[in-house]
Amino acid sequence: SRGDRHKRYLQEIERQWHWGYKVSGKLVSIGSFNAATKSTAQIGGVYTDANFRRQGISEAVMRKLMNDSYS
Repeated sequence: SRGDRHKRYLQEIERQWHWGYKVSGKLVSIGSFNAATKSTAQIGGVYTDANFRRQGISEAVMRKLMNDSYS
């Protein structure tokens, strides 16, 4: 149900499975873990608004995901 999906999403945010990049308060890029274990993580769902592509924003999101996955 929608309520269950929302609850799961909030739990994933708490576990730091979603990252965002904002420009002037506007969310322009996101990245997420799809799955994780103690030693590995699967990254998926990295998206950047077309108006903000080719500026290194997706790379910054990926670096944050990878750095945090090692923490």
